[in-house]
Amino acid sequence: MQRNKPFCNSPKRINYPILQFIICVKIKSVMTFYKILTLAIVIALNGILYPQSIIAQNDTLRFNNKIKADTTSRIEVIAKYDGSNVLLRWGVNNSETWYDQSFKGYLIERYLIDTLLQLPLLASRDTIVIRSRSAAEFKRNILNCSKEELTVAQCLYGDLDDKIDPVMNFGSKRQDLINKYSLTMLMSDITQEAARSAGLFYKDTGIKAGESYLYRVSAINNPNVIHGVIILKTLKKNLPIPTISNISELEGKINIFWDREYHEEYFSAYFIESSTDNKSFKRLMEIPFVGGESREFSNDVFSHSIKVINYKPIFYRLIGVTPFGELSTSSKSIKAMGRDKTGPQVPEIIDITTNAQNGQYTIKWKKGLEKDISGYNIYKGYRSDGSFEKTNKKIIPPNTTILTQKAKNINEKMYLRLSVIDTAGNEVFSSPKLVAFRDTIAPSAPLNIKASIDSNGIVRLSWDKNKEDDMAGYFIYRANSNNHLYTNILQKPIRINNYIDTVTMKTLTEQVYYKVTAVDHNGHVSQFSESKMVKRPDKIPPMPPSITDYAVSDSSVYINWKPSRSKDVVDHQLFKSENGKAFTLVKKLKIDEIILEKNLKFGNRYTYKIIAIDDAGLISEDIAHISFIVIDKSKVVPAILTKCIIDEKNDLLLEWKPGNNKKTKYLIYIAKDESPFELLKKIDGSLKYSEKIITGGKYQFAIKAEDSKGRKSGFSNVMSIEL
Repeated sequence: MQRNKPFCNSPKRINYPILQFIICVKIKSVMTFYKILTLAIVIALNGILYPQSIIAQNDTLRFNNKIKADTTSRIEVIAKYDGSNVLLRWGVNNSETWYDQSFKGYLIERYLIDTLLQLPLLASRDTIVIRSRSAAEFKRNILNCSKEELTVAQCLYGDLDDKIDPVMNFGSKRQDLINKYSLTMLMSDITQEAARSAGLFYKDTGIKAGESYLYRVSAINNPNVIHGVIILKTLKKNLPIPTISNISELEGKINIFWDREYHEEYFSAYFIESSTDNKSFKRLMEIPFVGGESREFSNDVFSHSIKVINYKPIFYRLIGVTPFGELSTSSKSIKAMGRDKTGPQVPEIIDITTNAQNGQYTIKWKKGLEKDISGYNIYKGYRSDGSFEKTNKKIIPPNTTILTQKAKNINEKMYLRLSVIDTAGNEVFSSPKLVAFRDTIAPSAPLNIKASIDSNGIVRLSWDKNKEDDMAGYFIYRANSNNHLYTNILQKPIRINNYIDTVTMKTLTEQVYYKVTAVDHNGHVSQFSESKMVKRPDKIPPMPPSITDYAVSDSSVYINWKPSRSKDVVDHQLFKSENGKAFTLVKKLKIDEIILEKNLKFGNRYTYKIIAIDDAGLISEDIAHISFIVIDKSKVVPAILTKCIIDEKNDLLLEWKPGNNKKTKYLIYIAKDESPFELLKKIDGSLKYSEKIITGGKYQFAIKAEDSKGRKSGFSNVMSIEL
């Protein structure tokens, strides 16, 4: 393979004044004749001025993530001037063309752009041929090859040495080729050496600074592949320094963001480095992060998430990788750490006692179980749903569970809230608790809660009336689960001991839970009553079962079926109609039951259907049915295939039930993927068959029965398995 060989150092300029005139005349002033002639010249160049575009099919090719899907085989080329040389990278848009041209090679042509005419010169093409490195070259240099080069070698030639990690085989040859193609493209994006080994890179040393050049890359011996073209001026452009635009500090995770539009013009991949001292940095990944594959947050940014230990500060910086394998200068480092975002459990005030003589009140609460509790705060307010202010100047120590404070006015109704704070500063509040100096006893919790619901969602609640003399009324609380937070559905207490509520029927939640509290005239609220659950009426019939297959003999029928997928189904029933008469119930079905109906009469038409019934008595749609006429008894009845599994010995196991003759021979047929059925095995009498596992693909199995006279039945039901 030729590599690093410059084009001729003195490109020749064409000296055909008439032709130059025709090509360079501006479009606004040229005559129609010259327009046509110019177009013909360009077409004669076999598309040399084909506009640059980056096109690929579903196979992966990364050139700054601008590849678009296309069914046409194309070569895409990019170029860069490094101050001394022109670096060329190219690729094709599908795996088959890539693999073929890796060995056939590519023809690289260079044209000098005339400064005056701004068109490529048509004479003295400079050409070179590039191919992938041969297997022999890889073997000779295997000890000096990078991991990226060894991956390319594996993709092209398979195992060359035990030092090369094998590329995973994903089953089909097509998928395997796509995987190797994608790996080769990725490795070529990471290092120049990998791209050069893959025959997708060329360094042109025979150029002059300040000139404009046109390069064309063509597929050798493959005229159906559209060539790639690029024009560049040999002006040195330094790589930009990547910039981390933002970070988010989450619990156990840090998200790093950088601008998508700005960076993807220069870089196809990125390394992220970390450091604990902002001096010695290590890369977080061996293979660079391909930012274009991430759409987790926004199309405007690249992002990468990193797992971290909370409150351990780490410095991060970003390095861009060009499609030529060049590394940018690292970005400015940025400091970040994971932070605890999970608050403690909701605190609970156990009791509040008051002393009217000295105006003091004592609060008791449960100590939190969390190890990271920093302390507690007490907040005071004059409305349960109003604003609260903190009463303690310093945070209450974490081991404290009781605290006494003094009220300013014992005649004012006051509410208290307790908050717990963890070491991360997360603060969680209790529900408000009334402080009353005149009456310190709350009512007892309501008893004997009753509830019913009708089909319109009307809920009727009742309970025993409290016996306290100072009762102000009752509050009703509702939740969709007994473990959820109950919500007060009343703005003010009701005085009667019954209530009518309305709930929606359009919800996936079947149950509604209620609790009741009693409240006195001093605002003291009782403990919750026992919860009461009501179940919304079921108005949705279950999903219908299905009949998957059936086989009719001279006097019987086998029926394979699948039950309803609805969770509330309590029964499946089989019905039969004979010669158009009304359906009659045959029997209730078990879930795994294979239906066998006997004593069918020759020439009669039978119709069978299966319905599902849920726990509300609702019946599924009547769509699972079959209809047939019992025909000639002399025909061989197909067997019923009942099992198709991989057993504990990792063998394929088939089992079936006979048709009308237990001594029948059986022919086992197999079909792989979308292929037609082929005879696999013929066996005598047995009702099962076992064989070592067949790997790679989706397989279907069916059985034919054969009687002693050589007459064969039709196919049985079909069962499939994917390996």
